[in-house]
Amino acid sequence: MAEKTILFVAPAQAVTQFFPDFKEAGIAAGIADSLASALAAIRKAPPTLIFSQAKMGVYTAESLLAEGKNDDQFPPVVVFTDRGTAAEAARCLELGAKDYWLEPLSWEKIQAMLPGEAPARPVAAALAASPVAVGAPRPASQPEASGKGFAVVGQHPAIRRV
Repeated sequence: MAEKTILFVAPAQAVTQFFPDFKEAGIAAGIADSLASALAAIRKAPPTLIFSQAKMGVYTAESLLAEGKNDDQFPPVVVFTDRGTAAEAARCLELGAKDYWLEPLSWEKIQAMLPGEAPARPVAAALAASPVAVGAPRPASQPEASGKGFAVVGQHPAIRRV
């Protein structure tokens, strides 16, 4: 069994694009399409992290969060949606969600939520070696070089995206 496991409570077409990356990184991933199947998967083999779509048919992430609210062993849940509202985000966070995201999901975002050192992706490694990566010399004409703008700070994979 993989050391890190992720459970997605979402339609398969929303997340299967990431499965080759999971396999390459040694991360086990599963998909549930309802509250009952998600709870069964959690009881059978608790995942390291859960990514849940906010709404899917009659399912809501709030129902999953309510189930885990009083359970200290319940895995952290990241809620994602394509049409989020501030009120929904506040409700999810109050119920114990680790984070609330607007789609699209990306490999870098998923990596950022995994505990421990994030596994590398070949594309991310190539970007890190490129001249536009963090720490590379920048021309003086760019705003951050002249002190009039934002500068990239940190080495996190999500920050290194171009």
